[in-house]
Amino acid sequence: MVTPEQNTLQTTVAERMLELIDVRSPWHRSLWQLGTIHAIAEVLECTNATWDGAINNGNAQKYLVDRCQIQVLGDVGIGDLPARELLAEKLKKLASKKLNGSAPSQQPLLEKEIEELAERGKRDYLRRWKIHVETGGLTRDSVERTARQVVSHFLDDGFDRRHIHGWLKATLNNTTDSVLTQILDSGHDMCRKQEVDYSFAVPVQHGNTERHAAGIEAIRLDLEVVRNEFAKLEDTSRYRGAFERLLSQDSAAVVGQTFRARDPHAAAAKLKEWLQKVEARAMVGHGGRTLTFSKVVLDRTDGRLRDLYSQEASLRVPAMDRHNLYAGALNAQLDNALALLSSYRNLSPVASVATTWAAVEGLLGHPGAQGIDSADGLAAIVACSFPRAELEDLLGRPMTEAATAVGAGNGIAEAEGSHRARLMLEAIRTYGSDIFTTPCDVAAAERILQVDRDPAGTVTRIRDYFCDVFRRLYYQRNFVMHAAKFDSVSLPSTVRSAPKLVASGLDRVVHAQHVRKPIEPLALVARAQNEITLLGTTDAREIFRLLK
Repeated sequence: MVTPEQNTLQTTVAERMLELIDVRSPWHRSLWQLGTIHAIAEVLECTNATWDGAINNGNAQKYLVDRCQIQVLGDVGIGDLPARELLAEKLKKLASKKLNGSAPSQQPLLEKEIEELAERGKRDYLRRWKIHVETGGLTRDSVERTARQVVSHFLDDGFDRRHIHGWLKATLNNTTDSVLTQILDSGHDMCRKQEVDYSFAVPVQHGNTERHAAGIEAIRLDLEVVRNEFAKLEDTSRYRGAFERLLSQDSAAVVGQTFRARDPHAAAAKLKEWLQKVEARAMVGHGGRTLTFSKVVLDRTDGRLRDLYSQEASLRVPAMDRHNLYAGALNAQLDNALALLSSYRNLSPVASVATTWAAVEGLLGHPGAQGIDSADGLAAIVACSFPRAELEDLLGRPMTEAATAVGAGNGIAEAEGSHRARLMLEAIRTYGSDIFTTPCDVAAAERILQVDRDPAGTVTRIRDYFCDVFRRLYYQRNFVMHAAKFDSVSLPSTVRSAPKLVASGLDRVVHAQHVRKPIEPLALVARAQNEITLLGTTDAREIFRLLK
């Protein structure tokens, strides 16, 4: 029988998984990492690119191998400890091979051994996690790691975050006990199912259909058939009117496409990327925006309308609003970085990684620097921002009646600046994480307590996660720009996680240049790196003032 404490922990993990993949979640509560199986595939891809000469040195490969080994050893879903140690040992051998101008002779066998172990781990990944949970392996300290590893496994297995979000929400609403066990059990069955075909009808929103007739004739749908399908829809969403207006035009044209995917949202994501490519071809073929498609499409398989942009993450740089910088003069370096970052939503994944990385390097690059220097510098800035972001988020979260009765929140509303964060931290230290009413807020308070107990170790670990994201962005940019590789296994996950974190770092850079004593971007990097190094010493700053 599941104890009340274990049941609470299971619910917390499930709620945290839901929060991790919600595009509305702030950067500090979002998903940053790859799943372990995906991380192994990334290592193999980078290794082959290194041995083939597409990447001109082994630094990226060594870094990815080192990080992947740590992840493998800590992921119970991969297998028991002997299986994890074996896989980690094989990965280590990859990095120890000498290049000597060609791939090592044993490389194909070693690669196949790693692939086989990864496939072996993938086969019953969620079932192993279920056994771990059922046998009492879940603790307060492992809630965060469990949620991140499990939810990233779904995304890396091909499911779309919108689909998993809806499924998790429905499961939480319909389950009262052992919710995580049920998620892992049902998730195992979901992952074993094959992909299916999803068909879409997409109206042409703008363009001379006669001009493009030859190009789209093969995929053009019978307009009356689509009108009849639309008329039978019971979908009453806000998209209906816009879609109906496009179909009602005398010159209306609709094209059709079918994609094989895990779920309808994943198929819609493939459709969006395909439409972007067609629009790009028309733009360069005719000059100008001569052909654009509706962003609201008809899912003919499920019989509903879908908005291709409805679930994309929006980027925020609050310092722009805080310092009223919308129309005033702005440093050219910052201005161009903001322009590069803001364009990501309208670009294909390939173009997005190039412009997002350009925003990073444009701010933090300098003569003689390497790309990883900019990546690691931004990671230090974002890591130093993490405790303050968590505390300020918790300031507005509801507390329990018991916490209010003992005065846990007294004085916080009247306080200003960093003193509010200090009072919040003191309340969590004194009364514990259970002063909050929701599982996700309790989990956030537990993360703060981990930072407070071991600031050096925890902030360093968080920085390493951000280094992974930003270095991955840099490596993907190199694949695109220097190796002409446009189908990297890590490209989708990079586009998913990097822009929001880049925006959070950019926010700190903007803020630092508009305070009483302005700080240049590289000086902010230096401060962040120094403060992380000093954590745990008598000279360390308070965890919510690391960049102040």
